[in-house]
Amino acid sequence: MGSLYLRGETWWIKYYRNGRAMRESSKSSRESDAKRLLAIREGDVARGLPITPRQGRLTISELLEDVKIDYQVNRRKTYRDLEVRCRLHLLPFFGKYRACNLTTDEVRAYIRKRQTEGASNASINRELAALKRAFTLASQAGKLLWRPYIPMLQEDNVRQGFFELPQFLIVLNHLAKHVQPVIRFAYVTGWRSISEVLPLRWDQVDFQAQTLRLEPGTTKNKRREFSR
Repeated sequence: MGSLYLRGETWWIKYYRNGRAMRESSKSSRESDAKRLLAIREGDVARGLPITPRQGRLTISELLEDVKIDYQVNRRKTYRDLEVRCRLHLLPFFGKYRACNLTTDEVRAYIRKRQTEGASNASINRELAALKRAFTLASQAGKLLWRPYIPMLQEDNVRQGFFELPQFLIVLNHLAKHVQPVIRFAYVTGWRSISEVLPLRWDQVDFQAQTLRLEPGTTKNKRREFSR
């Protein structure tokens, strides 16, 4: 059975884990704050979560900052997308949550909120993936010893309406002359025109082997070749 006591003007809590007394400052002069912290700690014990006082104070906002650092260190091209998703959606909803208290029900509440806002399942999944990554990094760093189950949504975004060759040629004839070679090349190779075709250099062309090479980091698959 936990208890509260005063040290000066600050309330402290006392609770038990595996028969061992644990003491922690509520960092507050209000008894209500201490009662709330004690309820959280006793709830953690009941669920079998081995959470230290520091882990108990860790917020999801802090975890998402670690994800941003991870993206920067690894030079992920989607860093700006991550930053926008955090700022506009994840942080307003989850930012002040204590990481150890997040439940699957609360994640599902976030999903429902985003769906009512008109967000697609694909967009919501990108946001949930960032949240998952936050907990993975925290676990790897020893900041948390427990992770909530974060459900992902089924995506129904199969591409439709690909051009057949006759349709493609009709469209091609309506494009400016200087654009046509780029579009023709992209159609034949399946490469992305902006990120993969336009940045090509002559040293990526092997005339003898009749191949073109994309450098690692310019494509999602890290490396891709096209042979004639």
